[in-house]
Amino acid sequence: MTLNSFPEDQDERGAKSFPNESYPSNSNENPMPNDGAENVNHTSMDMTPVGTGLDQISNNTSAPHQTQNKPGKWRMATLIPAVGSVPHDYEPYDHRGDIVKGATTNTETLIHLMKGSLGTGMLAMPIAFKNAGILDGLIGCVLISFIASYGMHQLLRMQHHVSKQLGVPLIDYADAMKHAVTGGPKYLSWLSKPAPYLVDFFLCSFQLGICCVYVSFISNSVKQISDDYWLHLSLRTWFIITGALVLVMGQIRNLHHLSPFSTAGDFLIVGGLGMVFYYIFQGGLTPHPDVVLIPEHPFKGFALFFGTLMTAVQSIGVIVSLENNMKTPADYRKPFGVFNIGMVFITCLYGFTGLVGYCKYGNATQGSVTLNLPKESILPVLVKLAFAFVILFTYPLPLPFFFCFFFFSFLSIGKPAFFVKKFLFFYYCFFIFYCPQYVPT
Repeated sequence: MTLNSFPEDQDERGAKSFPNESYPSNSNENPMPNDGAENVNHTSMDMTPVGTGLDQISNNTSAPHQTQNKPGKWRMATLIPAVGSVPHDYEPYDHRGDIVKGATTNTETLIHLMKGSLGTGMLAMPIAFKNAGILDGLIGCVLISFIASYGMHQLLRMQHHVSKQLGVPLIDYADAMKHAVTGGPKYLSWLSKPAPYLVDFFLCSFQLGICCVYVSFISNSVKQISDDYWLHLSLRTWFIITGALVLVMGQIRNLHHLSPFSTAGDFLIVGGLGMVFYYIFQGGLTPHPDVVLIPEHPFKGFALFFGTLMTAVQSIGVIVSLENNMKTPADYRKPFGVFNIGMVFITCLYGFTGLVGYCKYGNATQGSVTLNLPKESILPVLVKLAFAFVILFTYPLPLPFFFCFFFFSFLSIGKPAFFVKKFLFFYYCFFIFYCPQYVPT
């Protein structure tokens, strides 16, 4: 595949230009020998962040499968060698250690994967099965999880392919999207400029929604417990306290250092689910008379089931970030690799929780299965408290995206990205201080 020349992008997203005097301005001034590609040492070459390679790749006709990096601009997450051509056998995974510090092992990655995918969404699976019925619920759980996992595999494979073409150990979402669109069909090449902005917008919106739900769940859970056994504080006050706690958790910027918290969160999930299953199986699991295989309105119910399951299972920002921070990223996408093992276990656990919860409570199933637990016992209180801590320990997993986005926008004061950052900050403050007035207490 021969890469076409990319036009100079003078309005990069929050980029800073580097002096061109220290680098060749084009391939003719300092041509790279065709026979020197195999001698390029990527482990020792300068990895200074001088650009992404997206706007700096030229068509090298004398070496069809090699790309030559030209001077460019600094961008948020992608690093390329300052000067050099990409050898045919370049493997990005072999050079990931050059830029990733504190990489995680396979076991730590599996723990993070389960921790990022197992959360409050599991407590909503019984009502998802209530909407879809037992038959559609079981089939849909397997089918939707398979399609979502396949899509993630395709995204990871595309990122690896683009990284190999550019000769970079790691490439971020937006850069990969821009390169894929530019190297694709010509009638879609006009999308190369807006594509990175769209990726950032959708990812930021997705992660913002997750973080807002996390803060809301923690605050409401702790308020319910506090009102019964301790202090009577307003929901707004608990939002402020929760915000302070997540800010402290957000200081953990390294997944390796976050592993103990993820491990503790996994143990809390096991303990919380154990108490939920204790009540579900108490006195034997006899199917409720209201339980049906297929509901009266299957299409409407399946749409609600689909939304609940996708919200619970699909954590795209976490899944790709985990692969980017592995010591052995090649083990992530293997047939029996970390990702597939984790998703099989997660799918089975979600399906089992939804099935037994719906069979136990039937049409009386509520939005969270914890609401069906008896109120007079202390165990439901412990379940709520356990899942509140689980979500608190989960919060730093989607949070690094916001740190990167805010840092990127601080480089763009006066540009659209800066105003986007200000809008997000205002929205978060509005959510904390104003919206709780309309939340039932």
